[in-house]
Amino acid sequence: MPNLLEEMKMFEWAGVYFGKDETYLLYKSLIKLGITKAVKNIRLWGKINCSKCDYYIAEGVVEGGDE
Repeated sequence: MPNLLEEMKMFEWAGVYFGKDETYLLYKSLIKLGITKAVKNIRLWGKINCSKCDYYIAEGVVEGGDE
């Protein structure tokens, strides 16, 4: 899994910033997702802000999956 904390430095330079606390929680959540769902090569794509709740988009490859 790529180091999200390091990638956030690049995103911040581009004008995208989640904050230190939110970034850390995202990092831990992606690790947990990778372990519980047997996902490898997981990465964060972004965040969608909605009126009722926010959505985080991640991409990964499930081990043993055909598609």
